[in-house]
Amino acid sequence: MRKWIGLGFAFVAAVGLAGTVKAQSTAESAAGLTGETKPQDMLDARRILMDTIGRNNDFLHDSVDGHFEFDPVEVRARLDAISSMLLAFPHLYHPNTNIWSEEAEAADASSVSLSLPTVWERWVDFYLMAQQASETALQASIATEDARTIELINELEMQCEACHDTFRQHRVSGREEFQTPE
Repeated sequence: MRKWIGLGFAFVAAVGLAGTVKAQSTAESAAGLTGETKPQDMLDARRILMDTIGRNNDFLHDSVDGHFEFDPVEVRARLDAISSMLLAFPHLYHPNTNIWSEEAEAADASSVSLSLPTVWERWVDFYLMAQQASETALQASIATEDARTIELINELEMQCEACHDTFRQHRVSGREEFQTPE
């Protein structure tokens, strides 16, 4: 009887272990599939993340410009969030997410990337720019003097604009026309 109970426990443990291994294997193989098999999902994630960075950035500039009361705690919390998002942002640029064409743009503008091919051609530069901007946001979030925080917010803005100038398609008017840097 003990033998059967022992075998029963061994069987249950083996099935449990096999299930765990299968779940890990499935999770591991599925982890890389977003960019490979569902580039639109990765593009959507990129847009959501950049939109969130942009809304936080708008709040920072509205606070600095006096449209909102400058609340150092709120400003620093948003800078900390921006820093974290900028660390993650370049990792949403799988090569299969370079999905732009005139035909796709005409069919559904929300389904195409605004990123220039230079993101993938100069990915290391893109990555380093995001890392540097993340570090600037982090330094601004821990600065103890409001004047230093504001100085770093302005530096962050210049870094963001430089990245957009280098790696993002420019819209001349609305969504109809594209103008790429020369």
